[in-house]
Amino acid sequence: NPYASGEDNNNVIYSSFSERPKHLDPAKAYSSNEYAIIAQIYEPLFQYHYLIRPYQLEPLSAKSMPLIEYFDKHDNPLAVDAAANKIAYSEYWLTISNGIQFQPHPSFNIKLHKQLPADIDGEGLYDLPSTTRVLTSDDFIYQIKRLADPASQSPIAGLMGNYIVGLSDFSKRQSALIKQFPSLRKTQRLQSDTIAGVRKINDEQFVIKIKGKYPQ
Repeated sequence: NPYASGEDNNNVIYSSFSERPKHLDPAKAYSSNEYAIIAQIYEPLFQYHYLIRPYQLEPLSAKSMPLIEYFDKHDNPLAVDAAANKIAYSEYWLTISNGIQFQPHPSFNIKLHKQLPADIDGEGLYDLPSTTRVLTSDDFIYQIKRLADPASQSPIAGLMGNYIVGLSDFSKRQSALIKQFPSLRKTQRLQSDTIAGVRKINDEQFVIKIKGKYPQ
C-alpha cells in the first residue's frame, strides 16, 4: 500500500514516474518524466488545451496568443498570408499576464546583496525573511539566454540556435567571456550581452525573432 495513513479523505493526487529525473532545471531537462514534475513548478507562456483535439495551444502565463509578423530578407513587412518561401523572418510579440508573482523566497529580499557575501551558503540565505516580486519579460529573456549559455549544456541549444536569430552568436560570445573572465558571475555574464533576435518592449511584453516561418 503506497498511500500514507490518514490521507484517504484528503485532497491528494498520487502519480509516478518510470525513470528517476536527472534535472529539474528547464534549460537542461529533456524527458517527459522530468517535465511531469517541472510543469507543476514553472509556468510557461502557453499550454495545450486539456480536452481539444487535435492539440491546440492556449495562453497560460501569457495574456493572449502571440501576435505574429512576417518580414522578407530586407526586413520589409509582409502580409499574414504571404508565401512561406518569401518569409525570411517571423517576429512573435508575447505579452505576459499582469501581476503574476513568484513563490516567496529569501533570494528575493532586496537587502540580500548588502547583507551577505557573494558565496553565501544556503543556511545564511534562509536567515533572511522571504519576499516575492512580479514576473516580468526580463525573466523570460534571461531564461532564453540560459538556453544559449555553454555552462547550462542545454540539450536543445543547437536546435534553438537554428531558429532564434542571434542565439548561436550569443553562445559563442558567452564561451569567450567564460574563458576571459572565469570568475565573472553567471548572472552578470549573461546580462552583459543581448541576443539579436530577442528584445524587451516593456515589463510585460517582449519579442522573439526567428528565421523563416516555423508554424510549430
